[in-house]
Amino acid sequence: MAFSDKLFEARKEKDLSQTDLAKKTGLSQTAIYLLEKGKRHAKFETILKIAAALDTDFLVLADDNDPNLLSIKRSRDTRDMQTYGQIKKRDFNESLETFREIQNDMESQIRSLYYSMSDSDMSIWVQALETYYPLLNDAGKARANSEMQRAVEQIEALTKMIEYRK
Repeated sequence: MAFSDKLFEARKEKDLSQTDLAKKTGLSQTAIYLLEKGKRHAKFETILKIAAALDTDFLVLADDNDPNLLSIKRSRDTRDMQTYGQIKKRDFNESLETFREIQNDMESQIRSLYYSMSDSDMSIWVQALETYYPLLNDAGKARANSEMQRAVEQIEALTKMIEYRK
């Protein structure tokens, strides 16, 4: 199948308009149109940008008859793959940064909630843990255990401060 057909199908599968894809790639809508119609040949860098915007492997979009891309399909140890790896690494790092921001926000909210608890609030907290903890998968339970251990360490630290003792 030709790159133009694969591009069209991949864009439709992601429910993106040509304009949407153009914005995500930094290309013009006209460029996307010409690529989909097969009236313009895509440079390798352009294929990488489009693949990243569609969150797919560039080889999914590769023209089945393109000898340059066929050689890449056979060997992923090329300079071009390093470029691809850098794009994916950047995407991963951006996702990781977003995850860390969410994680920090959640930790802040948990600390805020924890520090504002009365004894009756504590029983609500225990009840919430009993209700929601079983719903977590192994990774979620590991994360919850880590967060609970940090909470215990905070409580221990508070008990050592005179102003917080009874």
